[in-house]
Amino acid sequence: MLVPYHKIQPDYDYHQYKDYTVLERYCTNPICTCEKVELFFVKYENEQYHDYFSFNFYFNKNRYDEIKVYDILVQPEGLIESFLSSTNYIKEYKSNYINAKIAGLNKQEIKEVELDKMNAYSEFYTQDEPLSIKIKQTNYYLYDLYCMDPNCDCNHVILHFIEINKDSLQYKVKLSINYPFYEDECTILNKACSKKQALEIIDLIDINEDLYQTLINRYDDMKDKGIEILDANDEIEYDSFYNDDELNFDDYDFDEDEYEEDMIKELYNTKFKSSDFKTLLSQLSLKELKNSYGAITGESPSLNKKELIEFFYHNYQKYLLYILTNFHTDILEHVFDLVSYDGLIPADEIPASLGLLMKISLLAFPVTMNNHYVLIMSQEVLELFKDINENEIFNQVKENDIIIQYTRILTEIYGEFESSLLFKYLNEYENIKTNYDEKVFLLNSDSLYTDEYDIKNGIIFSYNILELNNFHEMKENNKHLDYYKIPKPQFYEEDGYTEEQEKLFDYLYENNTPENQIYDFIELTTKMIKLEVDLDYILVLLEPLEIIRYEKKILSGLVTDLYHHTRLYSLKGHTRYEVKNMDKLVPFNKLKK
Repeated sequence: MLVPYHKIQPDYDYHQYKDYTVLERYCTNPICTCEKVELFFVKYENEQYHDYFSFNFYFNKNRYDEIKVYDILVQPEGLIESFLSSTNYIKEYKSNYINAKIAGLNKQEIKEVELDKMNAYSEFYTQDEPLSIKIKQTNYYLYDLYCMDPNCDCNHVILHFIEINKDSLQYKVKLSINYPFYEDECTILNKACSKKQALEIIDLIDINEDLYQTLINRYDDMKDKGIEILDANDEIEYDSFYNDDELNFDDYDFDEDEYEEDMIKELYNTKFKSSDFKTLLSQLSLKELKNSYGAITGESPSLNKKELIEFFYHNYQKYLLYILTNFHTDILEHVFDLVSYDGLIPADEIPASLGLLMKISLLAFPVTMNNHYVLIMSQEVLELFKDINENEIFNQVKENDIIIQYTRILTEIYGEFESSLLFKYLNEYENIKTNYDEKVFLLNSDSLYTDEYDIKNGIIFSYNILELNNFHEMKENNKHLDYYKIPKPQFYEEDGYTEEQEKLFDYLYENNTPENQIYDFIELTTKMIKLEVDLDYILVLLEPLEIIRYEKKILSGLVTDLYHHTRLYSLKGHTRYEVKNMDKLVPFNKLKK
C-alpha cells in the first residue's frame, strides 16, 4: 500500500517544480524492496489541489515508469525528463523511503483479514518503536507475522530481519525464517547473508529470553485479536431439513458413522510428540486453553498462552478431584479404563465426544501416534491417579447420575427449559438440594458426552429444536401453558415407549415386520411428529408400503393416535390431545410425588 509521505512525516514540505507541487507516496510494507517513490505533480487551484500527472521513480536505478495523465492538455514526458535532470532529490527520496518502511514496522494499514494466513503484528497493534535486536555491531529490525485462527495451534512466527543503515541509505531484508516456539527446527525461508550469519541470528533468539517471551506474547495477542474478529462477525445459522414447501424423506437418512469419522479426524489431528504434560498443553491452541480454564475454574482467563500452560502445569492436581466428582458414572468408567490401560487407548474404542471432553478437562489428549489415532493421558496426570480411591469417587457421583437422568428426560420431553425447572424436580422428587452454579460442569460434561443437548445462559435445550422451524415463535404463542407435569416413575422408565408407540410396535410385529425396521419406523415417525410435520404428509409416506388397504387403514389409525398423543416441544411437553382437554390438567405447583 502506497502512503502519502505527509502522513508519515506531518511537517514535511513537498518540493516545488515550476508551478507544480510534487507529492510523494511510498510503500510501507517492510519486506517489499521496491525502492521506488510515486511522484504526483499537482497544482493548487481554486482552493484545492488538482492532479496533472504521476509516475513511479526508481531511485536506485534512476529510471521511471507507469506514467498516468489526469489532464489531457499536459505532455508529461518532457516535464519528467527535465525534472529528473535538474533536481537532486534522490538522496532525500531514499531517506524518505527508509522512514516509510520504519513507519510500516510500527503500524500497517489493515488489509482484508484472513485469520488462517500470516498477518503482521503491526497491522493490529501500534508500536512506538519497531522490535529490534543487536547482533555484534549490526542492529536488525524485526517484522513479525502470525496466524490469527484461534483454533489453530501452529505455535510459530514468521520473522523478517531487516538491516537499515541510514548513513549509507541501505535497506535490506537480510533473513526470513519460520520460527517455532516449542520445536527445535527452524526453517530458513529466504536469506541475503551467509548461512553462518543466519544461524547466528537464529541462535540469538533461542538464548534471548526477553525476545522469546515477547514473540510468544505477541502470538497470544494475535490469537486474541482473531477471537475478537470472529466474535464480531459471528452469525450462527442452523440448517433445517424441513420447511413448509416440501419434506425430502431422504433428509432423515443421517449417517452417524460418517459424522463420527469426520469428528475423529478433526479431533485427533495433532501429531504426538511426548506424554509430558507441559508438551501436550503446549500443543493446544490459546482458545482451547482458555476454554479449559473457563470450564475447570469457572472464571474468564486473562492469561496468555505461556501463563495458562504454567498455571495448569502447577495447579492441575488441586482441580483433578473436582473434575472427577463432577462427572457421572458412564464418563468415570471410561476415565478409569484409560488409567487401567496406562493412559493410552485407541480412538476407535471410545466415542469421539468423549475424546473432546477429555481434552477440555485436560485429563487426556487426542493425538496421532505412528499414524494411529489414540487418546493419551500425560505422565504427570497418570501418576496422580495412584493416590485416588476409585470406589470412593464412584460413590460420590451417584447423585450426579440422578441429576443427569432427570436432565435427559426433561430435554427429551420439553426440548428447551430453564435449568431452575430441573432443580425444582430434583428437590421435590429426590430431595436433592443443589443449583445450576454447582452443577454446571456436570451438565456441560454430559452435553458434550451425549452430543444431544446444549446449555446457554442457564437454558438447557435439545439440538432437535434447531430443526424445528419457528420453534420459539410457536412456544411464545403457547406461553399461557404451564410445563407438562412429568410423574416421578417416568424418569425411570427403561424403554421409554409410550402406550401409542407400544401399540404401533405390536401391530407391525404381528404383521411380520422385521424388528429393526419397526424401531426405525417408530423413531422416524415420532421425530416427524415432534418436528410438527403435517399429519397428512406423514400418512402419505405410508402409501409405498406393501400392505392391503384394510391393514393400511389400521396402521394409519395407529399413526394418527401417535400424532395426537406425542409430547411436543412447542407445547412445553404436552400432547395435542392434552391441550385440547386443558380443563382436566393439574397445575404444576400441585404436582404430587
